[in-house]
Amino acid sequence: MLSKQDSFLFIDLNKDTFSVSLLAEASDVSRQGYAKWKKRQDHSAQDLKDEQMFHYISKVFAKSRGTYGRRRIKLALQREFGLTVNIKRISRIMRRYGLKCRIRRKGYRHGGTEGKVAQNLLKRNFKATKPMKKFSVDITYVRAFVPTEHWTYLCAIKDLYDDSIVAFAYGPNQDTGLVLEALEMLEKVKGNRKKAIIHSDQGSQFMSLRYQKRLQSMNLTPSMSRRGNCWDNACIESFFSHFKTEIACFGDPRSLEELRIAIEEYIYFYNHERLQLKHGVPPAEVGSVLAA
Repeated sequence: MLSKQDSFLFIDLNKDTFSVSLLAEASDVSRQGYAKWKKRQDHSAQDLKDEQMFHYISKVFAKSRGTYGRRRIKLALQREFGLTVNIKRISRIMRRYGLKCRIRRKGYRHGGTEGKVAQNLLKRNFKATKPMKKFSVDITYVRAFVPTEHWTYLCAIKDLYDDSIVAFAYGPNQDTGLVLEALEMLEKVKGNRKKAIIHSDQGSQFMSLRYQKRLQSMNLTPSMSRRGNCWDNACIESFFSHFKTEIACFGDPRSLEELRIAIEEYIYFYNHERLQLKHGVPPAEVGSVLAA
């Protein structure tokens, strides 16, 4: 006489030829018992598949230094391993194995009066058809603990064609000198930026005569957000939001040199490795995608 396990296996092997009811009666087991056995078998098989998929997900998660959520992991699995995986399945596996990406907080501000130094030429049109034609610039802070707790500031310039950070500077002061240092890096970048728009907020650094004269010497056209309205420069605010959330994944700096390395490594990661949801590739590869 067959055991219950063998009977259930016999039913499962022959259910496509005979009805489950007939097979259960012949094997002297209940349909409900078979159904429970089948559910356990399906769960075991799914657990094994999830365990195999976790191997790939964990590789992507580790490579992103814990910055990727389910949507970017889905893109990376397709890009790196040729795997098409449902987002719900990725979420389930991440929850099961305790993988949590850093979640950025979104801020909301409204307002706005036009600037007296420069008008809002960008008007929230954050798309550019060619490189080096539209830039966004701003300053943010980096909380540092070396040698004691203090602020370090990062000025970044984004090219709106591919959302890459084309120039940046960091230092202990958020003054005009920091912005001019970033502009010096921009000047060294190859490409035709003649009469390109560079958009900023109405911060004192960007309202200064030194900044305006530097733009003039570089043949750049200034544009400014309405006062108190971060949405007018949302493109660079988005980068800073990701930066503040994800920079912690690039080490725990214990010296100013380590902090410098972390900032530079993150910007390289952002430009050359971090997948954009919009195009499915990092900024450095957007040009080839748009040209295809």
